[in-house]
Amino acid sequence: MIESNPESALHSKNVAGPAAALACGLVLLAILEVLLWRFSPILVGHLRSASLVYAVISLWVWTQYHKHAPGQPFGLANYITLGRAVLVSVFAGFIGFPQTVIDSSLLIVFIGIFALVLDGVDGWIARRTGTAGPFGARFDMELDAFFILILCLLVIEAGRMGWWVLWAGLLRYLFVVVGLLWARLRQPLEPRKRRQAVAVIQAAALLICLPPLLGKPAETAILIGAVSLLTLSFATDVMWSLNHDPERHTINE
Repeated sequence: MIESNPESALHSKNVAGPAAALACGLVLLAILEVLLWRFSPILVGHLRSASLVYAVISLWVWTQYHKHAPGQPFGLANYITLGRAVLVSVFAGFIGFPQTVIDSSLLIVFIGIFALVLDGVDGWIARRTGTAGPFGARFDMELDAFFILILCLLVIEAGRMGWWVLWAGLLRYLFVVVGLLWARLRQPLEPRKRRQAVAVIQAAALLICLPPLLGKPAETAILIGAVSLLTLSFATDVMWSLNHDPERHTINE
């Protein structure tokens, strides 16, 4: 009789979880790229850019999954978030094709709205199934931040707004860089629905302003409001981190 090795079985399960999910995401990306190529043959370079972005996201998912969710199934909610990552990769592929962004702005907005809907669905499923965890929360947050950065670049590239709007896309990464120098900014933040709500508002504002529908004055006002709200949200988190001493909090507990 051949004895089974529990540790070997667990390792195989850990590898198969994210590997299967990332493979499914790659297939979905390939299908979307074929559809885009049929829509506009000049987007052959789009495939290279989108694939590179998806490869970077896949590497992040692979390393962070094994760090934050060892032994746990990948889960339906994370599959949906990964599907959103594929859509974000598609968005990133449009960078470098300004005329296509202008000509296909309504199609891009439709894809973006679908991505925002999925942003709400994955969290709802995670809560309903009891599979919410640190990996899923981090995956969702980082993808929101990256989506906003890509949207900022597309709005700028399409000539809809100036470079000042890129502040919204860089805020998350500025927070991370400052955290490398300031220990208190590296401590985990308390869960707040405010962050996700503000991120959705920012992404929606950028999507609204991508096609030339409202006119520059209205679009500028919308984006100034959204960027200000996002800045206030980050400032709130910074103030909380600076006023929260993790060592004193641990001692008090």
